[in-house]
Amino acid sequence: MEIPGRAAYDPAGEEKKTEDKGGTGMCERTVRFSEINEIKEFVSAACRCKFDIDVVSGRIVIDAKSILGMLSLNWDEELRVVYEEQDPHFENVLQKYMTS
Repeated sequence: MEIPGRAAYDPAGEEKKTEDKGGTGMCERTVRFSEINEIKEFVSAACRCKFDIDVVSGRIVIDAKSILGMLSLNWDEELRVVYEEQDPHFENVLQKYMTS
């Protein structure tokens, strides 16, 4: 399903690991959550950002700013966070939940 105003995103066509330090391309991190409070902190940090942030679980793409969407995901698996710009506060929160 395509959302007006957002670029189409195909998780199957995305490389497993992309990282951009320059702030111009797509950034991707792998995270895992274990408690509701972690999800709340992550969504709160995402909501402060002026750019789109997606969370990918398999073929499902959720808006990271949606608390209901985030709570509907399976926390037992690793999730990919995909975004185009960087924000220092968001990066600090994201760092807490990144997997190696």
